[in-house]
Amino acid sequence: MSENISQANLDMIFKKTEQVQYKKEKDIITIIRPQNTGFQNFLRKLKAKIPEHTYLELDEYGSLAFTLVDGKTTVEKIGKQLSETFPDDADHLYTRLLLFLHHLQTKEKIIELIEKENS
Repeated sequence: MSENISQANLDMIFKKTEQVQYKKEKDIITIIRPQNTGFQNFLRKLKAKIPEHTYLELDEYGSLAFTLVDGKTTVEKIGKQLSETFPDDADHLYTRLLLFLHHLQTKEKIIELIEKENS
């Protein structure tokens, strides 16, 4: 691995949030995002055409990474599985993976970092 990624980042473990909704069809994950803020509900009462849900379909790579987020598997192990499954996409693997996980955590709010207990 020629990337300059700290061991602390590789040791991070994420889990899916309890409220995340998704479906899996043929190894492809589709994130289901409810559109139910107070403002959206208000607009619906005014007969505005606002969908109840929006959908975010992940590609095969993102779907596998999301599937491996289980509250037990480290970023390093997720990366190893991705590199075995998609050997042609190994360039900047951990940089891309960490950016993807960060996006799912901070923007989509569908995964969260698990604080490790000091043994």
